[in-house]
Formats: sequence, C-alpha cells, structure tokens
Amino acid sequence: DKHINLHIKNTNTNTNTNEHILQILNASRITITEEIAKQLPTWEDITSMYGDKPVIHGLETCEHYRNTVKPADRTIGPAGLFNSGTNLMYKLLTDNCHIDGEILWQAPWGKHSPASNRLKREAPSGKGINQTEFFPFMMVKDPFT
Repeated sequence: DKHINLHIKNTNTNTNTNEHILQILNASRITITEEIAKQLPTWEDITSMYGDKPVIHGLETCEHYRNTVKPADRTIGPAGLFNSGTNLMYKLLTDNCHIDGEILWQAPWGKHSPASNRLKREAPSGKGINQTEFFPFMMVKDPFT
C-alpha cells in the first residue's frame, strides 16, 4: 500500500475532487492509502451536506454572559452526546481560551447529560459549581456518523 502525503497549498478551486480533504488529512498528520483516497468524498459532496464553514449557534448570548458574570466567576466547558467531540472541544478550549475563570472538562450537570438537566442535576465533579455562571459549549453530533 502506497501512502499519500500531500504538501500542496490549497490553490485548487475545483471542488469536484477530494484534494481538499487530502490536504486537511495531511495537515492533521493522517496518512491514508491510495485505495482509501479514491473512496473519499469530494469537497463539493461535503459542503452540500454540511456547508462550507462551522455552524455556531448562540453567539448572541456571549455579550449577555460577559455583562452579567464577573470574569473571575466565569466557567466554561464542553457538553454533548457521546462521541460528539467533547474531548476535542475541551482540548481546543484549554489550548486557545484564556479566561480569568475556569475551563472545566464537562458541564456541572454532566458532560453527556441532556441540557434539560441544567439546574436540576449535579455531576460528582460539578459539586459546588454555580451552574448559572457556567457557559456550555454544546457539541452536536452528525446523526449519520
């Protein structure tokens, strides 16, 4: 099996190939066989299902949060279904967010518990955390994966 390792700048405007996907995999240091590369969807296939940028809901709530919760009292962290990327989100938050408060590895009501449990349930690691001052980063899983 020959492995593909591309070092190409993304100057390709043809979205009907899988070249963009190969570049993403390469940037992530993931190598794949030519056989698997042939099975990858085109960038056009992916963007027709998911769009060409992340979908972020709730940005309008950030200003209210900043205006009502003192910086030292702010806590943030991931919440979502199993296998939805909550561990990756925690890593991204800890690597990229610099807040006066705290970044938790899960919501105080439980990382994989429904949002309806907020203010009704307390996970063992969430004891004593003010849930109204916790800003969850909810991860949504693609139902097809």
